[in-house]
Amino acid sequence: MENNKIKILAAQILLLFVVFVVPLLTAVAQDVRPSKLKVFLDCRMRCDFNYIRSEINIVDYSLNQNEADVHVLINSQITGGGGARISISFFGQHRFSAMRDTLVYSIPPNQAATHTRDFMLQYLKLGLASYLAKSLMATQVEMVTKVEEDEIQLMKGIQQTPADPWRYWTQIFGVNGNLRLDQLYQTLRTSGYMQSTKMTEDLKIRFRVSAGREVSTYKYDSDSGVVKTIVDNSDYNIRHFIARGINNNWTYGYETSFTNSTFANFKGSLYFSTGIERSLFLYSRFNNKFIALRYGLDVRDNHYYDTTLYDKKNEVLFGQKLILSLKYNQRWGYVEGGVRYRNYFHDWNMYNVSINSAVNIRLTGALSINVDLYGAIVQDQVNLAKGEASKDDVLTRKRQLASAYNFATWFGVNYRFGSSVNNYVNPRFEGVE
Repeated sequence: MENNKIKILAAQILLLFVVFVVPLLTAVAQDVRPSKLKVFLDCRMRCDFNYIRSEINIVDYSLNQNEADVHVLINSQITGGGGARISISFFGQHRFSAMRDTLVYSIPPNQAATHTRDFMLQYLKLGLASYLAKSLMATQVEMVTKVEEDEIQLMKGIQQTPADPWRYWTQIFGVNGNLRLDQLYQTLRTSGYMQSTKMTEDLKIRFRVSAGREVSTYKYDSDSGVVKTIVDNSDYNIRHFIARGINNNWTYGYETSFTNSTFANFKGSLYFSTGIERSLFLYSRFNNKFIALRYGLDVRDNHYYDTTLYDKKNEVLFGQKLILSLKYNQRWGYVEGGVRYRNYFHDWNMYNVSINSAVNIRLTGALSINVDLYGAIVQDQVNLAKGEASKDDVLTRKRQLASAYNFATWFGVNYRFGSSVNNYVNPRFEGVE
């Protein structure tokens, strides 16, 4: 009996050892290993995370921004030539809280995806180097600071700016088509455009021509048999604008366009607007924060297919507009959007107020919310055709109809829990749904 008690006591001691002591010893053993730098990648553009994790495996990739030693924020801005200017900001946290840096580089247009990701990888390595140098993994880092003579000559050739025969002009041509159909419904939309743009640090010039046609067929049963309705709408637009910088906070410019649209009842609408814009922050900081207020005067010479609700076949209208635009891209998330007010001088009750916004906020390292909003109060539909809309007009959207407002919203909540570090790359079943 006494031997049985001893055996039971020994088993209990062994169980306690396995449950409590072994995990403690394992944790201690892990603590004596060199602690890796924890990095949180916050990419606001298309990034190849698998490639980054594969090529920079000397760090731990944290899935919780609050636990990371370095918060890496990646933003991009389209350049005039069709390329992009990338900014990578490194925000040190915890013991690295005094360390901050931003690296900026450009990628040319039509750059291969492999080259784009190699550029990003190179600048990520450069930016993380100063943090790795202060970590316990510093001895595992090797930097190459010597190149061969032929590579030096190649680098000299790359650094020389080649002559630009296009003088900063870029041309874009595009054709699009969309077909949707089922047994009772069919719609075909075709469109095309041509665009020519010149963009420098202080000047933006653009010419654009676009056209489209949409043919929809509706079938439904009625007492007299199958009814078939065909809706054929077309449109085209010619647009030109110039924006010239006065300094790094002020810009002035103008815009002119000609529009034809059977849907909107425009046989021809000639538009001209001129205005000035004030940026609260320097334009060069557009990637991270941008707030600008723009005011303009405009004139429209409208000619309509059908007589409007106001008994007009043509008219000249003078008006004004005030636009507030903002973009704020920070570690806690981003806010971007704008508010626009427009009215006609001949009747101040004819106005249009619209707001669009996109907000994404990280409340904690694991909890985030996002809200997208668009809304407009519409009191300036001078182009609407006179006469009561038929049932077909309403159901098939054959022509534009009166509406006092437009509204749309998208919202969501995201919460993540579980493992806070994941360095593994697994391409299995990638892209298969």
